[in-house]
Amino acid sequence: GACQKPGEKRLPTDALQRVGGSALNLLESRSYLCPYCGEENEALIDRSIPQQSYIEDCTVCCRPITLQISCNPQIQFIAIRDDE
Repeated sequence: GACQKPGEKRLPTDALQRVGGSALNLLESRSYLCPYCGEENEALIDRSIPQQSYIEDCTVCCRPITLQISCNPQIQFIAIRDDE
């Protein structure tokens, strides 16, 4: 994508759909709004990890968004600006 650093490789979404076995059942896609520019983004959530936090760049403005995710049993997550 536009935010990708030189030499960085990311797995395309369609490649994730080709992964076989039950692991795919634990992955769930969720939309969220960028806390900077308000544009919609998508996160791929691994339901096998009950508590997780990671940083993802906005696909529009490329600013870093901290995602805090809880999967017990419902998925709840918040997108936080880095400067908050």
